[in-house]
Amino acid sequence: MSEEKDIFQETEAEPAAVVTEVDEDEDLAPFKTADYVKLPFRETLFPSIFRENLITAPMKRKVPIMLSLFSPLGAIDCRIRMAYPYDRKRRHACHVQVVFEAPPSTGKGCFADVVEQIITPTLEALDEKQRRQEQEYREKKNARTQNEKIGEAPKTTIRCLPPSTSKTVIVKRADYYKRILGDYLTFWMWAEELAQVNDAGKSGFSNLRTVMRVAYDIGSKFGQDFASDNSYSAIADVQICSMFCGTPQDVDDVFNKREIVGGGCSRAIICTLEDETGANPAHFEDFTPEQEANIKRMLELLMRQTYSEDGGLRPVINLDMSWLFADIDKWTNKMCRQVKDMKDRGVKGFLSIDSFRKRASVNAFRCTGLLYHLYLLDNEMAGREIHSELEIRKLCRKFYKFMADFCLKSTNNRWGQQYEDYYMKRLAGAKIDSRKALIDQLTTTFTRAQLEELITKNELSTDARFFLSQWNAKGWIRKTAKNVYEKLRS
Repeated sequence: MSEEKDIFQETEAEPAAVVTEVDEDEDLAPFKTADYVKLPFRETLFPSIFRENLITAPMKRKVPIMLSLFSPLGAIDCRIRMAYPYDRKRRHACHVQVVFEAPPSTGKGCFADVVEQIITPTLEALDEKQRRQEQEYREKKNARTQNEKIGEAPKTTIRCLPPSTSKTVIVKRADYYKRILGDYLTFWMWAEELAQVNDAGKSGFSNLRTVMRVAYDIGSKFGQDFASDNSYSAIADVQICSMFCGTPQDVDDVFNKREIVGGGCSRAIICTLEDETGANPAHFEDFTPEQEANIKRMLELLMRQTYSEDGGLRPVINLDMSWLFADIDKWTNKMCRQVKDMKDRGVKGFLSIDSFRKRASVNAFRCTGLLYHLYLLDNEMAGREIHSELEIRKLCRKFYKFMADFCLKSTNNRWGQQYEDYYMKRLAGAKIDSRKALIDQLTTTFTRAQLEELITKNELSTDARFFLSQWNAKGWIRKTAKNVYEKLRS
């Protein structure tokens, strides 16, 4: 039996349903529910942390759990740098933005368990003491008497950001990394409810759409310059790994037209949970003491890759990923041929595929680089060669193809049609998100039903009652009968 067959051989203990060969000639058909129970290879062939989580996950949650590990681990393993074949001057880190979409009560809490497992004993533990220092300083500042000196504010290196964090605080914290540690680090942002992101975005100071775009790449600076001494002015390399969970409505609210056309949606890895009607809740097995010990050791090893014993930063780790370049070329060329063929045959959908394929490959490349580094650390942690370099590269090549297909399919399934519609409207001269004010779209005398119909047509989520109350308070309308109103403004 050849070496490669040994790597991917199925055993009685690990059923065939867990293993999926990636068919390179498969067309871009929509995902079926069954696709979410298929991993690129057996759970036992993954490195530690992935291995333990996938073994204990139920069949229908294996791929989602696998995806949920990349963002928090990417935030921790933030010193790795990789050259992408089409962007060799700019190095890449594993900056990953993951969004899990599912109806209410679909069991998204399993992703909170992953965050608690990985982030709580690492980045949150580092942050806790520093946040206390900041809090104590603010209390002293508020309680001080006039002219009382309390010293300078503490210089902290906070890593975990809530979605409601202001842009000023993000720039300040990122700049502190450079000032205190000598280089930038990756923030971690997590929201169990995506609605938190949308609610925060309604306030200009905490609207993070632009920040999240910039935070996707190393070297993309975000800055602000204020005249006031009470604010914070700086230009910093903001880097963020994020993971959010939300309902389809939440996803629609956050990833609006501008995000779809402007590329915001293609930066995110979207995973839609689609349980069958009447499906039983997903049941996860408990970790064994040995599995918990393996996870703890790997997390400690990852933290040592970032911080030295004295609290300083370790040098960046340049991963040689050139062995993957041929696979990236092959997948990219395949997608290019498919787009050209669809265009020549007049098949709709080639515009969105042509746009989404690029970051699908980048996301897959970054995740593959992180996986490759964990394989190397797995050997180091075990003190022996669990997998040879040849075996690791074979597994990573297989994973890259799986991940690139997944990212492209899931993004195109979720936003492809909308992208095509918006793109064609823009070519026709229409401006995206440029419409008359809602009140100007109504007739002089209108009913509540007409207003509700317009709200739906304009893809708004605000209740009609809100608009009526605001317009009445401003003197723009008056009520003439039950659910009937007259406009007082021209």
